[in-house]
Amino acid sequence: MFLFLRLVAVLFIFWFLQPSFESIYYYHFGTVTNSDALYPYLFIRDLTNSFSLALGWVTPPSHCFFPDLMVMYLIQIFVSDIFWIHWFYSFFCFISIIYLMRSFGFNRIISLITALTFLKLGEMFPREWGQFFLPSFHASEFLMLGLSLRIIKKDSFNELTKAILLGLLIGISIYSELW
Repeated sequence: MFLFLRLVAVLFIFWFLQPSFESIYYYHFGTVTNSDALYPYLFIRDLTNSFSLALGWVTPPSHCFFPDLMVMYLIQIFVSDIFWIHWFYSFFCFISIIYLMRSFGFNRIISLITALTFLKLGEMFPREWGQFFLPSFHASEFLMLGLSLRIIKKDSFNELTKAILLGLLIGISIYSELW
């Protein structure tokens, strides 16, 4: 229950800072065209409409199509507007920063301030820092690193379980990076 309430509080903070996201979004899809950020969305849309539409695709040239494609698929189930799909994906990136900082052992306030700093840097410098909040860029690597740190720190796993989980996570990450 407390996790849900914290998530709602962070969602409210991110909602309050929507102008920061809007400046990133409108820079990348208004001023310039960022086709890389559209690949996961379009691939998932074709895959959900008809599997035969997705057969013609080469795997999206995304830096990290895992977990980006999964997140885009889950968001697309509930939301149909592309702006809101990207907004919720940016919220996922925001949470990834907080999760990584918590994995390093920082408290909640420092983690939130770090995520807010990334968001404000994205607003001020959308070309360089704003891409972080778009799909098919490196935000999901923060989540992967956070998960890796949590697996390493977990005492209840034996060494073989840790090795298998880390191998699986690193394998998925490397496979995603190859594209």
